[in-house]
Amino acid sequence: MIRCVLPRWLVTLFLVVICIAATASTAYPNETEEHAGSARPKSLTPLCVVYGALQALDVHSTLRALDAGAREGNPIFAPVLPGSSSALIASKAATTAGIFWLTDRLRRQHPRAAVWTMILLDSAYVTVIANNYAVGGRARAGR
Repeated sequence: MIRCVLPRWLVTLFLVVICIAATASTAYPNETEEHAGSARPKSLTPLCVVYGALQALDVHSTLRALDAGAREGNPIFAPVLPGSSSALIASKAATTAGIFWLTDRLRRQHPRAAVWTMILLDSAYVTVIANNYAVGGRARAGR
């Protein structure tokens, strides 16, 4: 019997991201040259909301894994995290704001690229979060 190490809600979230990705190529309005840049792809806002939620889950899963005894694998945060979770939260907030700003700039000229960028980022973070929870679970079991 195969046991799934992912929480059910995370699997559900991943499926939502996949469903958005499946409809993303048709979910933006046709633009004329004179209106280019003013139309926002319909799927971009939900993808950005999912990205923000995934950033919060990344903070939660990282802190939970660290509390269980795991160590940070990111060499940038490894020296900072054991003493300060606020550094992680601040960097995630700044990164999220930066990604939103860059995606908005990208969508003005390349709406499809903006949508696909968010799909790829969301998918990558689902994987990161799943790994964090799995590592935290193994660390708890090893205590």
